[in-house]
Amino acid sequence: MTGKILIIEDETRLRTMLQRVLQSEGHTVLTAADGEEGIRCLEQESFDLVITDIMMGAVSGFDVMNHISTHTPETL
Repeated sequence: MTGKILIIEDETRLRTMLQRVLQSEGHTVLTAADGEEGIRCLEQESFDLVITDIMMGAVSGFDVMNHISTHTPETL
């Protein structure tokens, strides 16, 4: 089973590595470089899974998880 995944990670190398690994398994993967960009992505598209860093700039991974639980609780 494949899905649509959003990776929110401020470290470029880790974000790119995760994207490549998941795409090689057949998943559709979008990325965001910080929490603000991640929330914008979540407002524009739906995802089956979100992988997020916790410690980021102004918008943390906890903020992203709060947004998900409020607006798209079906997202894992």
